[in-house]
Amino acid sequence: EQDTRMRLRVDGVLKDINALGYIDLGGGSFISKIAVGNGIVVNFPDGSTMYVTQGWWNTHSIAYLNINVLNTAATEGIAGFIEPGEWLPALADGTYLGPKPASLTDRYKQLNDKFSSSWRIRAASSLFDYAPGTSTATFTIPGWPFEHADTCNVPAMKKVEPVKREIAMRACSGIADKENRNSCVADVMVTGEIGFAKTYLQAQRLEQAGTKTEIYPERKQKQERDSTGLVAIVKRTLTNQRLSFEEKQRFGAGSVQFYLNGKPVGRLIPIDRFGRARWMNPGLKAGEYKVSAEFIPAKGDKSNLGSRSAEIIYIVR
Repeated sequence: EQDTRMRLRVDGVLKDINALGYIDLGGGSFISKIAVGNGIVVNFPDGSTMYVTQGWWNTHSIAYLNINVLNTAATEGIAGFIEPGEWLPALADGTYLGPKPASLTDRYKQLNDKFSSSWRIRAASSLFDYAPGTSTATFTIPGWPFEHADTCNVPAMKKVEPVKREIAMRACSGIADKENRNSCVADVMVTGEIGFAKTYLQAQRLEQAGTKTEIYPERKQKQERDSTGLVAIVKRTLTNQRLSFEEKQRFGAGSVQFYLNGKPVGRLIPIDRFGRARWMNPGLKAGEYKVSAEFIPAKGDKSNLGSRSAEIIYIVR
């Protein structure tokens, strides 16, 4: 029987997602549990954020992961820049394939042989953990997609039954962005899987309601027992902009919980109209502390999702 639970491993060690609080990956990167549904959020030092949520494909009885990356520069691979005179982004070695070939066969070879093979994940470079006896090769179908094929069916997989466009449009009607809605309609139509629309809706909510929390020392604590403060700032994940006054008036302000060495400290502090919360510590002894902050939306607020900040080192001389 297939294990359909989403699993997270860090350096090969299995982590309990339901009990996940904060995992420091170093360099300003960290993992925390997603604020809605079953999934995780990975924050990177460059300001980009990756949401990983779980979906279910009924036709094939397959659990799958839906990955959304926000605020990424996306300068390499299939999302890389296409320079003037080129028809594809650069290969992994930095070289280009030149203008689009006139021959369909040459286009096929460049796109599916050279370009895709250049950026394909290899066993030596993959960051995934694989079950015994499996590797990247287990999930690779050589020659796919076929150049001259009478069918688009994937070998050794159950054939899916498409649905009418009207059904797909109805399932995807809640998608606000036109391009995403069109993509949703296409996916539902050709696969016949209505559940894919739910995946798009969940991704939309993460984009629209996702928040990012940052923490800063208000000023240096020059000596022990000197009272100073920590400031948390809540921003929108997608735009990296602070919550506007109108947003907080309409959706509810929410509060921030500060953490000291991984444990909650003090009371919940409401954010102000600039999206800030300030914690005045009563004076800490000399030493090194790990501090972080968590944004908790107001009760009943469905338009803002909670978020956790990176853990920073705070030193008292």
